[in-house]
Amino acid sequence: MYGHAKQGASFGHTKIAGKTILWRGLSPLAVTISTETAAPVVAGVRLRAGRAGSSCGAANMVTEAVNTGARFSFTLTKNEPVNAAIAAIPDEAYTAVHYPGAVTDPDTGELISDAHVAEVPYTAFADTRHRITGRLIVRRVLDANTQDPLFPVWRHHPFLTNTTEPTAKADITHRRHAVCETVWPDLIDGPWAHQPSGSFPANAAWNSSPRSPTTCYAPPPPSPAAPATP
Repeated sequence: MYGHAKQGASFGHTKIAGKTILWRGLSPLAVTISTETAAPVVAGVRLRAGRAGSSCGAANMVTEAVNTGARFSFTLTKNEPVNAAIAAIPDEAYTAVHYPGAVTDPDTGELISDAHVAEVPYTAFADTRHRITGRLIVRRVLDANTQDPLFPVWRHHPFLTNTTEPTAKADITHRRHAVCETVWPDLIDGPWAHQPSGSFPANAAWNSSPRSPTTCYAPPPPSPAAPATP
């Protein structure tokens, strides 16, 4: 964040090189939509104060961006209810999957090509008005720090989805969400790089400019040539 007079600028938690630090700035929230044949499109953008948590306003934001029936899958934080649901899945329910290409492990940064997946019904946001029941799909991989095949230690990566795809295919589809990461460098290095105003509403308008690329980024048409002077 450049300057100290930005309205709404404050310290919030972020991660740089895997380390959590406090960073002074504003906190934009963006929704992207993509298909198998189309690049990600920015469907909605909202500017928040720098101290806003990652999930602050996310539910309403998604509702605004996609307000009709849609398939979803999103990663769940491993809290007590999620851990209990994972622990209830028997070992024989897991099936092996082999990824067409090695994928990056979100915890270790290492490449993995084999894993196991299983699923169980799960109700998310059970104590809120956003209560929803879907499929909790769990991908597990061996902990690289354990070498004993008789007593394997697994790391679990759960996500919730309402897709009707088979378990292994749903896992592959979920991993494709990483394509949205290609949007962020364009936004961070483009319209969000130097939001120029000290006014929060003015910066919010600048923050939303990616939704109107034609009007915000297209150069003005060339001026007609001036008539020749005799």
